[in-house]
Amino acid sequence: MAIISNVNVPKIDIPNRKNNKDSGVSKIQSNSIQKEKMININNQNANKESMVLTSNTFNDANDDNRAYGGNQASLIISVEDFIDDNNVWEIVHKYYPEASKEDIELLFNRMNFVGCGYVAAVNTLFQYFDSIPNGQSKFEEIFGFSMLANKENPSTGEHYYGYRYEYLFLDFFLYYAKNERGFDTIEEAYGNVEEEMEIRNNDAALDEEDFQRTGMEGTYAVEAGNVFAKYLEEKGIELSVTSDTITAKVTLEPGTEEWKKRKAELEAIGINIPDDQPITENETEKVDIKEALREGKFAIVSANDFTLYYPEDIDGNGKLDDIYIEDVGSHAMTIVDITDDGKYIVSSWGHKYILDPALDKPTGIAIYDYER
Repeated sequence: MAIISNVNVPKIDIPNRKNNKDSGVSKIQSNSIQKEKMININNQNANKESMVLTSNTFNDANDDNRAYGGNQASLIISVEDFIDDNNVWEIVHKYYPEASKEDIELLFNRMNFVGCGYVAAVNTLFQYFDSIPNGQSKFEEIFGFSMLANKENPSTGEHYYGYRYEYLFLDFFLYYAKNERGFDTIEEAYGNVEEEMEIRNNDAALDEEDFQRTGMEGTYAVEAGNVFAKYLEEKGIELSVTSDTITAKVTLEPGTEEWKKRKAELEAIGINIPDDQPITENETEKVDIKEALREGKFAIVSANDFTLYYPEDIDGNGKLDDIYIEDVGSHAMTIVDITDDGKYIVSSWGHKYILDPALDKPTGIAIYDYER
């Protein structure tokens, strides 16, 4: 089953303007950023032990003031800012020239429902550019816009410089829809999202068991990475993606000690091995994820029906005391760090949480390795 990000999270108050296509909305001031005021992240990260673990892509605050990675709901939460954004229209019309304002808003809703794996992949790209010399300028040269934007905290009205995940999330999502899923129209991409919204809001007459989802679905961690690598290759960025479980064929030659030992084991269970026959088997090795992070690689975890914990509630013994949400459905998250006792510090919905793999076994882990 694909990661569909069908999760038990608090409802989001989403504006509905499907019958008011021309309603006026405020434009995001995407061109108002003063470069001289931007944070020089590359200098801050220089000479640190781990490029990933000290990356400013993820801040230490777990509140609404600063995003801790991308949020699959950000476009629909701030729909009044993004729906008339020129960059948004340029990205959408690159793939679907006939898309309307209503189409874009429905697309934002679909992205909120299934966008976890796509956002997690985009997070790794921002981590990568954070970790290389002159990353911000190289990012802007490749993608045509700055990594940082002048953002506003909707709760306090505070302005701060935050990462512009949304454009890359949108561009990659539509690339995936058009090139990987083969959706020729934007209507195919967002599918019957309005009916799905009614079901999720528990006020639909339609029986959920009879409901057939259409449109974009979620994606596995490794699957998303492989498509992301193709997407980035067109932009001159090399990315290789593997699972944390590496399987390789091992051949034992006749007469060696290893061959004799394995031959005896096989014959003990009734498998006869001729004296001149090599023994070829698969050998599986687990990647040390924490070591991979410290080597400058990045990681994404997928899980089903698991629990997320608040990070501030890990005491000195690593005990988890406070649950954020239980029975999370199929979901993908960026692994930012791993605690000494093996718990994953993850980015999900723009916040910092803890996933304990000892309690909730991941369904898959992808290792992202960018060419440097």
